[in-house]
Amino acid sequence: MSRRLIPVLFVLAAAAGCHRKTHHPPGSPGSSPTAPALTGKMKSIPFGGKTHAYQLTLEGFRCKSIVASLLHITADGVVDLAHQDFSSLPETFEGGLWLLSQDGEPFGKKGQTIYTLGDSMAAGLKSAASSGPKIFEGPYAAVLESFQSQGSFPAGRDSVVLARCLSKREHASFSSGDLEALKKYAADTKDEIVSLVLRWESQ
Repeated sequence: MSRRLIPVLFVLAAAAGCHRKTHHPPGSPGSSPTAPALTGKMKSIPFGGKTHAYQLTLEGFRCKSIVASLLHITADGVVDLAHQDFSSLPETFEGGLWLLSQDGEPFGKKGQTIYTLGDSMAAGLKSAASSGPKIFEGPYAAVLESFQSQGSFPAGRDSVVLARCLSKREHASFSSGDLEALKKYAADTKDEIVSLVLRWESQ
């Protein structure tokens, strides 16, 4: 998959880099918030075919740390596919995360999908970990998704930003919720879920 994946990653990195700028803290125009806050806006970026990308732009004020986790949720439990930790953040900052879903059909791997998590965060300290490439074996009868297009994230809690349900059931239906709701859904339906989850701590 690498031939198609590399140029796609360059496009995503360039788009994410456009959001690195100095700006006012989250809040209404002219306001001067003193309470820590983290807000985000998510958009889908089309690449044609079955390749999907999602870009999350974040604005933060007095955030001590942020952890972004890419989770694989099944009836057997939750596996951390990849996570990124950001700390020593500026008092006011803007950054981004992106998630790429790469389909293997153009490379003779029909029914296979791989997910990649990346960032453009202006953090003083970063660390990343991954369990290695996870190839999802289809074919799936339905791929359903739910994501938070914009909003604020509460401190000290896991926030589900995006969830993709991979189902081999022809008439599947899916509605995202919190992490516990996704776990229950996977246990009840035996479907697989790929989810991007954020957690941050205030200063």
